Amino acid sequence: MPRLPENIAEVLSKYNAGPTELRSILDGIGPADFNRRLPNEDWAIRDCVLHVADAELIYATRFRLVIASKESVPELPIFDPENWKRRLLYPYRDPEGALSLFNLIRYSNGDMLKECELVAWTRTGKDSSNKTSSLSEILEDATKHCVEHVKQIKTLREKSASE
Repeated sequence: MPRLPENIAEVLSKYNAGPTELRSILDGIGPADFNRRLPNEDWAIRDCVLHVADAELIYATRFRLVIASKESVPELPIFDPENWKRRLLYPYRDPEGALSLFNLIRYSNGDMLKECELVAWTRTGKDSSNKTSSLSEILEDATKHCVEHVKQIKTLREKSASE
């Protein structure tokens, strides 16, 4: 088994904790609360959960392209959260299914990433805006992405409770 660089091991541990953090912030939310939109808030809790799961699909693809592509700098897919929310019909989709998908993808990604060769962590990919990201930067982005949305859900819950 390859030994992870220390800075990567710490980030990977936080990454792997994402599903537990997301699940715990959702404990006790009733069905109506998932769709509740607060004044001046464009995203409901359901939207956040579905977005996190959909984004994880993109991160999974980015990881695999950077690790395994025969191209020296593979093109990485991007996503448009507002467009996806609207066109992928977030208000009608099951947040429990999205959580299950997120858990599965995170587990699979974490399992794969812990086995990467050391050189993989320095490989890069480039998105359509020409932003170059290394595997370690993609992992950091994915980790932060979940943390940000857990905070967003917590804020939405707090605002909803105070109404």
